[in-house]
Amino acid sequence: MTAAATPAFTVTLTATQTTLFNIDAAAFERWCAAKGEDLECEIPIWTMSDAGAALSEMFYDARKAGVIVGDAAFELNVYGDDDVEVSGFYCVLKNVSGSQRLIGLTSGWTEVLRITDATDAPECAREHLEEICRVANDVLRAVGANPGGTGLTHRHSNRA
Repeated sequence: MTAAATPAFTVTLTATQTTLFNIDAAAFERWCAAKGEDLECEIPIWTMSDAGAALSEMFYDARKAGVIVGDAAFELNVYGDDDVEVSGFYCVLKNVSGSQRLIGLTSGWTEVLRITDATDAPECAREHLEEICRVANDVLRAVGANPGGTGLTHRHSNRA
């Protein structure tokens, strides 16, 4: 291989079995019940100018409540990215331990879901959180994670 054809670096997964990110159903129900009517005000709507930021806030609140579960070796972060035209987010996976905790893995920018207005708040929240899990799980699969099953793929967007 020539130097131009050789990658500058590669990512190697050291875990033999990886737990995919998912929603804990019982924790989700408790979280929704605790939020009550406030949940509807916290749901990101794709037409909002700050939908990515709102999605990020909702994710961290759900994660704090134990709604998002996954492999303890990874820290899942969600960063909103909003501009005038469209809102989206980045999922970034980082090591919890070791010397490479500053390096994050991401599949890139993903547009905030366009969920119909008729969807109730808990179902809408679930769809958004499931999309985050799908994006994170696609990153795990891309680096060779062996979760022992198939999963959904996310709607990835390339942003100019």
